[in-house]
Amino acid sequence: CMSYAFYNNGKVHSKLVLGDYAGNVRILSYSPYLRGPFQAKPGAALVEVVWADVLKGRIPLLVAREHINLHNELVSCVYYSLHMNALFASAEYRNTRKYRGRCPGLIMVGSDDRNNFRIPLGVSVFYVAESKNVVVTGGPDTFVRIWDVYISSEPSAILTGHNGGIVAVFVQPEENKVYSVDYHKIIKIWDLQEHTLLQTYGDLVRIIHHSETDIKYYYHSHLRELMVAGRKLITIKCCPRVRVDLTDGNTHAAPVSVVLYNRLFRNIVTCGLDSYIIVWDPWTGRRKIIMKNCHTKMIYGEMIDIEITAACFDPLEQFLLTGARDGSLKIWNYNNSVVVRNMSIAPDMEVTAVIWVVD
Repeated sequence: CMSYAFYNNGKVHSKLVLGDYAGNVRILSYSPYLRGPFQAKPGAALVEVVWADVLKGRIPLLVAREHINLHNELVSCVYYSLHMNALFASAEYRNTRKYRGRCPGLIMVGSDDRNNFRIPLGVSVFYVAESKNVVVTGGPDTFVRIWDVYISSEPSAILTGHNGGIVAVFVQPEENKVYSVDYHKIIKIWDLQEHTLLQTYGDLVRIIHHSETDIKYYYHSHLRELMVAGRKLITIKCCPRVRVDLTDGNTHAAPVSVVLYNRLFRNIVTCGLDSYIIVWDPWTGRRKIIMKNCHTKMIYGEMIDIEITAACFDPLEQFLLTGARDGSLKIWNYNNSVVVRNMSIAPDMEVTAVIWVVD
């Protein structure tokens, strides 16, 4: 396993943390200025460095530090916290007869001390939320544990509900949410403070074949997306941020293309270039119904939203007809968000106006 820690300003040395099968952890420190030791050299397509030379200080740009036999089993996950100046390393201890539940599943090594978080069967994955001073662990015993980083004697909470070993965990400190993924591809969302289950997401079971088990997970904290990599590459939006420069979260995220008033139901319908249809109460100004991804198109295996460019009601104002930039047309029973009919004009020909004519 491997982990990389760095500061954006480049004034603090970056840390490349490596864990191996023998339970050893090694840290490489270097300055990121001008890419540090990774800068290209003229005439050399590949630069090779021998580990023994790094230990002896023959590579001036790299400073190595070793933690030999930190664990007795292979290291499953590593992380270096620049904020706390501490190393975190975990390992699984599945041999219960040998260790008898006294295994240090997670070890935190600081500048002066060392804390052992003892967990039966060890730890497969963990996530350090530095702003909250908590670390969340998951392992083969199916439990998600929340710890105070400075109290290793017992966890602050134990979250139960998974039926398989935990393979991924991450935290959204701003939202006070913990996400956990088990071996059966079930995602659970927990409240970090109340320690309660908020949601269970099981669509990955439908998208990914049950025989596919070698799957990797990566959470992008800036985009707030969970990336799932196997035979397919899947991204899941996890409580995405609202673009306050585009929307307040209750209206369109792109320019509005059509505004209609329905005299039968006495509401306002707006269609936008974000492929949204929103029904509003004109007297309270509140949103009643929102329909997303109304017109879509598959491009290179990715579902893309198509802008809605035209719309009108039928003469009785019971149905809504919408047209999009790619030439697609849809008839909606917009009170229950059901598509009644799909139609299309010439492919990739923009619909600029629609009129409902009765014979």
